[in-house]
Amino acid sequence: MSEVESHFIHHGIWTDVSHGSIMGRIITTDTRTGTILVAFMAVLCSMAMSHLWHLLTFGIHLYRADGKPSDALFRQQQAILRTFPTPSAVMAEFTKLYFSWRPSKSHSPGTRLTPLAVFAALFAGASTVAGVFSSYIIDTSNILVVTKSPFCGPINFPGTDTLEDTLNNYTALVGTLASSLAQDCYGNSASVSPRCRVYFKPRIPFNVSRESCPWDPSMCLDMDDPTISMDSGLLNMNDAFGLNLPPNDQVLFRRKTSCAILPTENRTTLVPATEYDARTRDPLPGEQLLIYSYGNFTRNENVTWKNVTFVLSLATSNSTYDHFALQ
Repeated sequence: MSEVESHFIHHGIWTDVSHGSIMGRIITTDTRTGTILVAFMAVLCSMAMSHLWHLLTFGIHLYRADGKPSDALFRQQQAILRTFPTPSAVMAEFTKLYFSWRPSKSHSPGTRLTPLAVFAALFAGASTVAGVFSSYIIDTSNILVVTKSPFCGPINFPGTDTLEDTLNNYTALVGTLASSLAQDCYGNSASVSPRCRVYFKPRIPFNVSRESCPWDPSMCLDMDDPTISMDSGLLNMNDAFGLNLPPNDQVLFRRKTSCAILPTENRTTLVPATEYDARTRDPLPGEQLLIYSYGNFTRNENVTWKNVTFVLSLATSNSTYDHFALQ
C-alpha cells in the first residue's frame, strides 16, 4: 500500500483479525528487509526439506533392517539409504541398480526398486514446489498495513486560539480534503484512483426504495410518492472503514437517508442583504438574499430574523454552484 506515507505505517508484528489469530499473524517490514526475508525463506525451506528427507530415509532404513536373511540387492538398497542421499541421488542410484540387476529375473529388481525411486521423485517435486511457493509468504503489492498517527491525542490550542477557532480550522481542513476525496472515490467513473484503496472501500453498496413521508405531511411536496430512501444496512466497521477491531470490540454502523422535495410556498422571503443582520460579511452592492424558513430555528435572540433555516445569496448563485451561507 504505497499510497500511505511510511512514517504512518506500523512496522512489526500485528494480527489481521479477519483471518484469525493464527493465519492472520503478519509482519510488516520495509522493502529491503522484505527482499532479505524472501531469500532467507527459500534457504530455510531448502534446509527443512533436506533434513526431513534424511529423517524419512533413516526411518525407512531402520524399518527394513529386521535382521532377517536377505539378498545382495536388499543390502545394496540399505547401504544407499544409510548414506543419507538426496532424493535425486536415490533416483540415480536405484536406476543404476535396476540396470545392474535387470538380467536377474528372479530378484524382480523393477518391483523392489520402483516404490522407493517414485517416493524420492515425489519428494523432490514437493521440495521444488515448496521452495517456489515460499516466496508467496511475502506480499509486496496491495498489502494490508496498520496505520498509526502521532497526531492522535488531546487538542493543543496554539497561541491564543480558542476551542471554537481550533475546531473551525480543523473542520475547514477536513472539508477541503474530503471534497477532493469524494470526487475521486465516489463518482460514477469506472476507474478508481489508487488513493481510494487506502483506509476504506471505494464502493459501499446500499438499497434504494421509496417510502411514505417520514416527517410532517406539510413538508412533503408529493404525498403519493414523496421520498426516496437510501439504506446502507448494517456495515461492519472493519470491512467498510478499514478498522482492525477484535470480534468483541467490533461495531456495526448503519446509515439511512431519506430525500424529498420540500415545498417552498409561504416558506421563502426575498430581502436586501443589508437588512439581514446575522450576516458574516459585508453585502455586495444591490445583493439580495433568499431566506428559507422550515421551522422555528433561532441562531441569535438579538437578530430580527428568527425563523431562518438557510440563506441563499442570489449574487453568488449566479457565479457558482455552491450555496453561500450567510447564517
